[in-house]
Amino acid sequence: MLVIDTKSQSVYEKEIDCPKERLKEIQKIVGGYICVAFDMELSDGSFISAYVNDEGLFNDTLDFFKIDGVRQPFAGNGVIVGFNPETGESVSVNEFAKEVIPKISYARRFPAE
Repeated sequence: MLVIDTKSQSVYEKEIDCPKERLKEIQKIVGGYICVAFDMELSDGSFISAYVNDEGLFNDTLDFFKIDGVRQPFAGNGVIVGFNPETGESVSVNEFAKEVIPKISYARRFPAE
């Protein structure tokens, strides 16, 4: 999976060896309960899903990310996973990272005074 770190404005790969720990690890990365932010079909026919904190806008986060082709920005960190819609199997990060990473941009909200 790819982790979008909005504080450092970077993207890195993270492996989770134990499938039972996957949900807990994604929740830890985004800082709360997760929701699907969007699904997107890539040029090779594979799909990605992005997960964010379900209550991200209610937190005091100032850091956001946006993906070209998706209407709204998202508060806080995100996690992107790839999958093959025909088989339901996960797709290696190497297969979608080159297409997705250039589409990510960052924004910072100014705190209210």
